[in-house]
Amino acid sequence: MSSGCVIIRLQNLPLEARSIDIRRFFDGLQIPDGGVHIIGGERGDAFIAFNSDDDARMAMARDGL
Repeated sequence: MSSGCVIIRLQNLPLEARSIDIRRFFDGLQIPDGGVHIIGGERGDAFIAFNSDDDARMAMARDGL
């Protein structure tokens, strides 16, 4: 990952969610290789790195409901 990445936190991911699912959800936004970190746990947490502030802002506007 480059040092200019912006990290956002996702919550409430289903247990079966995988990196490819997250990348598909954010299709069109730039996520560097190694930029998806699924933690899981009670809250279904993941941390996603985006290559720019703009991509991170657009990602935060998406809703998986």
